[in-house]
Amino acid sequence: MESIDAIGLLAEPTRLRVYRCVTESEDPLSRNEVVERTGIGVGVVTFHLEKLAAAGLLVAEFHKPADRRGPGSGRPAKRYRRSPVHQSVDVPPRQFGLLSRVLVEAIVESSHTGEPSTTAAHRVAAETGRRLGSRSADSTSTPPVLGTLRSVGYEPREADRVVTLTNCPFHEAAETQRDLVCGLNLALVEGILRGAECTGARAALVPQPGRCCVSISLDPLTGEASPAGAAPDAATDAAPDAA
Repeated sequence: MESIDAIGLLAEPTRLRVYRCVTESEDPLSRNEVVERTGIGVGVVTFHLEKLAAAGLLVAEFHKPADRRGPGSGRPAKRYRRSPVHQSVDVPPRQFGLLSRVLVEAIVESSHTGEPSTTAAHRVAAETGRRLGSRSADSTSTPPVLGTLRSVGYEPREADRVVTLTNCPFHEAAETQRDLVCGLNLALVEGILRGAECTGARAALVPQPGRCCVSISLDPLTGEASPAGAAPDAATDAAPDAA
């Protein structure tokens, strides 16, 4: 289930009460314990607990009470706890989890190798992009790399053989650290293009208000990113030095 659908389930007031009852408890709760704490009927509680578990918002487990062990102790009771799976909806899309992973990995590597942290961050962003881009073959978009760019939150729009990235998934960070974040965007997009094997990948910093600073040129014959006067390796290797 998509996060937006799962979170939408909590718009129902009674279901939200059931969810909060479970998540505010230190220990997993049985159906009857939720009934006792909320005063809601057992049938309604059961219905909402199952809906929440099916959506991935709660986890259902079977436990015997601590004071009942061994033969004759009865069947384990079904108990519910908060799911560890993160659910979020951002409009427009944001990817601060991705940004934080790139920066944390870069800081750790920089501390171990002595490499400047900005250089390490560009390299990690490019490597992350290559891994993401390698999955483009599974996309139904044309060209497939657009599906990967969309999944990252760039909201690509193609016109006149140019792909404009209409959204920056790291926008709030870019507001305070524009040079760093724009450089990371370029490294990440170049990595995606390389991982997707877009021949002669060409991405460049073209800052414009209200969108991502990166723009991509497309080959008019293949629909792939075109070299635009630059050799493929030179274009993709330019990302770490662009910021």
